Amino acid sequence: TGLDETDKITNRRDVIITAFAEPGNRVEAVVNGQIVGTQVSNGPLSIPITLPGPGTHFITLIALDEAGNPSVATAPIVVTVDETAPASLTTA
Repeated sequence: TGLDETDKITNRRDVIITAFAEPGNRVEAVVNGQIVGTQVSNGPLSIPITLPGPGTHFITLIALDEAGNPSVATAPIVVTVDETAPASLTTA
């Protein structure tokens, strides 16, 4: 959200992470080291998560196969939640 859709700055805590994993794999969304969402893959995934609040958050994904073997975590997606309103405007 905001002025730039690519800057990873938002005022929303509820976001959807999209990914793709092998069918049958369980994908865990991890924010700041805590699992916040899980979905079993049947192709493309859309995992809804809630970010904990204002500040910078690191989101990674881990896939687990049916035997429970984890993949290497993805590179982190860094997202900043900014809920601060802009300063008041003044007129001349």
